Amino acid sequence: MLGAATFAAGLVASFGAYLLASPILRSNGLRPGSLTDGPVLRAVVGTAALLAVVAVFSLGVATILRRSLPAVTVVLLLLLVPQIVATGLPVAAAVWVERLTPTAGFAIQQTIRTYDTAIGPWAGFGVLCAYTAVVLAIAARRLARRDA
Repeated sequence: MLGAATFAAGLVASFGAYLLASPILRSNGLRPGSLTDGPVLRAVVGTAALLAVVAVFSLGVATILRRSLPAVTVVLLLLLVPQIVATGLPVAAAVWVERLTPTAGFAIQQTIRTYDTAIGPWAGFGVLCAYTAVVLAIAARRLARRDA
C-alpha cells in the first residue's frame, strides 16, 4: 500500500515537474526531451518508481531498527553518502561505488549516457530493488521473532 501511494504521488510530482520545467528550459535556450522519447518517459515514470522503492526500503529499515531517527539517518546515509563520496574518487572507483550501493537506483533518471555512467538505468534500479528485498526479508524475520 505504501509503495502504491508513493508511486501515485511521485508520478503526479514527476509529470508536474517535467511540465513546469520544460518552458523554463526552452526560455533559456535548452531543448528538453519530449515525453514521447523513451528515455525521458522512463526518467519521469522511473522517478515515481524510485520514490516508491525508497519508501518501501525506508519502511524496512525502520522496522529493523524500530526507531525513527536512526532509521532516517541510516537511509539518508545509504542513499546520499555514496554519491557524495564518489565525487571525490577516481572515476574507476566511483563507478564501482555507484554500482554496488543503493544509490544505483538513481540511474533510472538518466536520459543521456556519458563517459562516467556507472550503470544502466534498469540495472541500477534493479540494484536498489535487490537491496529493498533483502531489507524487507530481514525486517519480516525480525518482526516475526520479536512479535511472535
